[in-house]
Amino acid sequence: MQTAITRETATAGGQEPIEPLRHIGALDGLRGVAVAVVLAYHGDVAWFGGGFLGVSMFFTLSGFLITSLLLREWAGGGSVDLRRFWSRRFRRLLPASWMTMAAVLALAMVGVWTASQLRSLRLDVPFAIAELFNWHLIAQGTSYGASVSAPSPLQHFWSLAVEQQFYVVLPLVVLGALTLANRGAGARLRNPLVAVGVVLGALALASAAANWHFARVSVDRAYLGTDTRAAEMLVGAVLAAATTRKLRVASARARRALAACAAVALTALVILVHTATVSATWLYPWGLLLTAAATATVVLAASQEGLLAAGLSVAPLVGLGRISYGVYLIHWPVFLWLTPARTGLDGWLLLAVRLTITLGAAWVSFRMLERPVRLGSLFSTRTVGRVLPAAAVCLVVTALLVSASAPAQPAWQRASDERPIEVVEPPSPPTSIAESPSPDPPTTVPGRVPAPQPTTTSPPAVPASRVLFVGDSIARSLQDDFGDVLGSLGVAFAGASSPGCGLVTGFPTDEEGRVAQMTSACDAAIPRRQLEGVSAASPDLVVAMSSWEMTNRQVDGTWYPFGTPGFDAVMTGLYGEAVDRLASGGARVALVLLPDVVEGAEQPVGAQEVERNRHLNALLEAVAAADPRVLTVDLSSRVCPADPCPQVVDGLELRALDGRHFDDPAASRRVAEWLAADVMALDLAP
Repeated sequence: MQTAITRETATAGGQEPIEPLRHIGALDGLRGVAVAVVLAYHGDVAWFGGGFLGVSMFFTLSGFLITSLLLREWAGGGSVDLRRFWSRRFRRLLPASWMTMAAVLALAMVGVWTASQLRSLRLDVPFAIAELFNWHLIAQGTSYGASVSAPSPLQHFWSLAVEQQFYVVLPLVVLGALTLANRGAGARLRNPLVAVGVVLGALALASAAANWHFARVSVDRAYLGTDTRAAEMLVGAVLAAATTRKLRVASARARRALAACAAVALTALVILVHTATVSATWLYPWGLLLTAAATATVVLAASQEGLLAAGLSVAPLVGLGRISYGVYLIHWPVFLWLTPARTGLDGWLLLAVRLTITLGAAWVSFRMLERPVRLGSLFSTRTVGRVLPAAAVCLVVTALLVSASAPAQPAWQRASDERPIEVVEPPSPPTSIAESPSPDPPTTVPGRVPAPQPTTTSPPAVPASRVLFVGDSIARSLQDDFGDVLGSLGVAFAGASSPGCGLVTGFPTDEEGRVAQMTSACDAAIPRRQLEGVSAASPDLVVAMSSWEMTNRQVDGTWYPFGTPGFDAVMTGLYGEAVDRLASGGARVALVLLPDVVEGAEQPVGAQEVERNRHLNALLEAVAAADPRVLTVDLSSRVCPADPCPQVVDGLELRALDGRHFDDPAASRRVAEWLAADVMALDLAP
């Protein structure tokens, strides 16, 4: 497939001949810098909080190189062979990426990945093969299960998908602009490359506008979308159009000015890599555009002779740049596989082991697979065309087989739980309340109030007879077992927990004040669900349990950072509104004090989360102290009998996966028994 553009157009007006695009070692070095930044970011090196911008650097460099190849092919021969162009891109990119998928599936067969990671592979592999992985992740953006599960070992394929989609569309845009220029605009512009630059620049502005728009709705959509990230590649493409005729700067004064601009650009990149965060408002699109512009400046300066080119041409950087594609592909599953729990290592020693394996595997991939396939010494083009469909089928079938062995997704991971609220009446004849499990004496932990205990001198307690259970996904992880235990004690039970939603209205936000997309409908859903539960169950006790209140919050258009006096005041009011709803039928309300978060296999825990949990528990106790309708149940002392909170209690790892939810059936049952015992010990007498 060729699109013919006459060669005479390229030289109209007596312009200089096109300068060939030679191999520039310094650009390999720039690739090495970009992938090193990504490795540092994923390796949790503290200084590289914005290391994800290494991907942006790749985007801009790729846009420059690919557009340069297209324009030089057109200028040199009067046409572009699209079939050859796309074939070369596929031969360059697909073998290593598909081999990485095969390695991930092999690790799945030997039990490396968690249940949620195994489940994700059934869709991750097909979308990765189709080069649509970024849109797959965007579609998962409203999934609460995806947000609390371990990251997919193929998650980094989103950027490969963005680039591949760009490679498909870019030649069509470039040739379309050249065709229009050749039919009339070129005579006025006297240079069809100007038309290409104008079109690419306009598209870059449109992409940046889309990035700005979607970032106000969903950061994930702005970060992952091909349309929203194309601007960074198009900046490189505009640079290619501007330098196709002459990449080298001839004037000594211009070279000095370019060197000064490159120094400023490098400084900007260093600052961005250190300070940027994925959720930062200024990143969309201004931070990304600044990264692209700075990278384009460095690309141009590195293409000249000088200090910058010499620095980027040092052997280690050039060597890393040449294998950077394999390094990027391999590092993410290696980092997920070699965890502190599996290796017994942490810090710099763990990072060194991860990097050693990553770099070694990438070098082997480059020498034994990537380069031979690209050069045609391993497979001919015809052979590759026959092998690829069979390989795709094998990968998809294997993914389906390994994912089939994973247990079903827990109910608490579902995005919502809007099933009709069912009241389970106790069996007849009911088990005597006197036979209910008695609460164990709680271990005293500093900063915590022991769970209320029945006394022998007080009048007989009035226990609950009808219980409604409301809350978020943590409540949902206990709901079935909690209902079974209470039912065996003669208590009518109804569960109305909703994964992804908490107990109070308002909108949970990130650190920049942006509303979490998956919770955007909860502000209206929470009151409705709570009132429906009260109406259906006619409870005398409502047990409420949620951790969503441990986040910053937007209420009536005002943002309240967690733990500030303003936050505490507004949350106290919101809890009061929730109690009004839950006690509207005359019930008492028991707020469950949550245990500290612990380290899980799928999610780490930070000291800040523990402090937030304890602050929220103190707030709940204050709410109970001020309202006679409210009681507290101290599940915290049950699940965390020591400080710091242990992962294993009574021989059971209670929250193995994410350190928050009670996933294991035995663990859920044990905690449900503890919760039921404490609930039945509450005295509901007026």
